[in-house]
Amino acid sequence: MTAVEDPATAPTTSHARPWGAYGKAPLIALALLGLIEGMEKRVLPAVLSLVQDDLGFSDFQAGLLDTAIIVAALLVALPAGLLADRVDRRRFIAGTFVVWSGLVALSGTVKGYGQLLGLRALIGGGDAVNDPAAQSLLADYYAPERRGRVYGIHRVTPVVGAALGLGVGAALGALFGWRVAVVVLAAPGLLAALLVLRLREPARGASELIAGPVPDGVPARVAVRAVLAIPSLRALVLATALTSGALSAVAFWGVVFFQRAAGLSLAEAGTVAGVPVLFGALAGSLAGGWLVDRLRGRIAGAALLVAAAFTALGSLLFTLSFLDGVPLLVRLPMQGVSVGLLVGSLPATTVLTSEVVPPALRGTAFGLLKLSSNVLAALFPPLVGLIADMNQVIAADGVLRGDLGLGFRCTLPAILVASALLWRGRCHVARDTLVAQGIDPATLPPSVRERMPASWQLTATVVLLGLGVLALLLVA
Repeated sequence: MTAVEDPATAPTTSHARPWGAYGKAPLIALALLGLIEGMEKRVLPAVLSLVQDDLGFSDFQAGLLDTAIIVAALLVALPAGLLADRVDRRRFIAGTFVVWSGLVALSGTVKGYGQLLGLRALIGGGDAVNDPAAQSLLADYYAPERRGRVYGIHRVTPVVGAALGLGVGAALGALFGWRVAVVVLAAPGLLAALLVLRLREPARGASELIAGPVPDGVPARVAVRAVLAIPSLRALVLATALTSGALSAVAFWGVVFFQRAAGLSLAEAGTVAGVPVLFGALAGSLAGGWLVDRLRGRIAGAALLVAAAFTALGSLLFTLSFLDGVPLLVRLPMQGVSVGLLVGSLPATTVLTSEVVPPALRGTAFGLLKLSSNVLAALFPPLVGLIADMNQVIAADGVLRGDLGLGFRCTLPAILVASALLWRGRCHVARDTLVAQGIDPATLPPSVRERMPASWQLTATVVLLGLGVLALLLVA
């Protein structure tokens, strides 16, 4: 394997090829890794009802299985981000993913709930390690004007993988049992790890149009403080926590919800839960990435503008889709559009991070975002399970079961608050981007130091909070 490339000898023909000097290979390898990661992570929720019947545990305990993943991620996300700024990221990702896939396969051999819970915790640690390094690598492989599309493709692959994991996992579980489903979907991880290992490690900051300082070996405490001192990133960290928390519960309980609400079999529920996610995520992420690149340079803070608008509309529509009595043929298109909007915000937030954070600190920044995305995601799945346990209804099969729809309606409006935070953070993007490039904003004309008018910020915040109140009223 090659060492880190010297900036002087690295490819420089970024405009001679449509995807830049490194071509499509890095994106393909890292996107495939994300796809397989999504499949492996969501195969257990796809067969959750079979696992509950086999091992015998409650809805609340089932919610704790996702919490175990998230708590482990909380412990390793920031250290993983700091390491991503210091090591060969290809080897770091490949080695971790081999171990991670092995742990997923082992979870299909457990004999009791305690063993399953422990393995899920270890799986969560491996998941959190890869993300900061992969996002940092892509920012160094691809120039800013391409990152919207690049992150649009990369960020959608775990979601598509989750949809495939739900559908394929449920089908395999129905035919061969949940243990076979888990082991089979863990196998492709070795291929993804090999492809990542064969990539070249780019120099940090190699793709920047304006090369700022790239110091080596920034102390961990200094790196974290420097990242948290970026105002637009602070808004993104808070918004990410709220959004990921609410969506993690839907991802975990989605198949079970359709079994209970519509009386579907496991295979049918996996397909119904996965298809809207698959098509909505594909369309939304590609559209979001394209829109960010399109608006780049035309509108100040375009990335956060796209993210705020998409999350506000998506969360409101998603909440409405879980109202009691909504026909399945209406619910599915609503959820497909909702997922498209919510996933469409991911490329925008990732592009923002790559632009407002200096190259030497990007791993740390993505590690902090991974940490924040898991803070509330650790609480929401068991919270929805607890709400369901406390509010029993007659399910489609005539049995008294927990009301998961109520749990979703109680938690999804949190994304509207996240949207308001993203809108508020937009006013800092222009200045933060200049600082990341090593430019003192005070030396530039006022027209360059463009800020969003405070009146518009206030209006947008009030409107979004009003939508949040409306969504909460729908819970009653």
